[in-house]
Amino acid sequence: MHPEEQIPTPPAKDRTIVNVQAPLSPSPSRTESFDYSSPAAPMPAHNSRLAREKNRLTLRAYIHSLLSSSTIASSPVLQSFLLSGPTTLTPEEREDARQREEADRIRDEGRKQFAREIASRVEALRGAVKSVKGDIMGKGTLCAIASGIKSLTNLYRWSYNCLCHD
Repeated sequence: MHPEEQIPTPPAKDRTIVNVQAPLSPSPSRTESFDYSSPAAPMPAHNSRLAREKNRLTLRAYIHSLLSSSTIASSPVLQSFLLSGPTTLTPEEREDARQREEADRIRDEGRKQFAREIASRVEALRGAVKSVKGDIMGKGTLCAIASGIKSLTNLYRWSYNCLCHD
């Protein structure tokens, strides 16, 4: 319907099962990194096995990418596909949807925790750089280095003049 638009192909299907594990609360003395889908992550109180979770996430990202184009988003074909004939979920499907929403929340919290940890480390690094700069400038080290370079330059010139004019 929109030949001028570049419409990507849908993502490939993945038939794997994802283990989603809730994060443990970090201890006040240290922060640990968790891989929320890895079997090697610490075992929390909540653990879910979600079939085809990668499909759901890639399909959601694909639909978001389609909807980012106003031309495609306003297409009657896409609107009909997304809005006509709503599905009624069974109790098992509602529970599955709840678990997937919880998995999304856990992933989002993990991303936020990671961002906070990175921001904290960047701030600590900035402080360390300022401290080193202060040490160099405060003790006159930079002036001594500059003076030493000037002395070496003068020594080189003197040596060159002696060798060339002898």
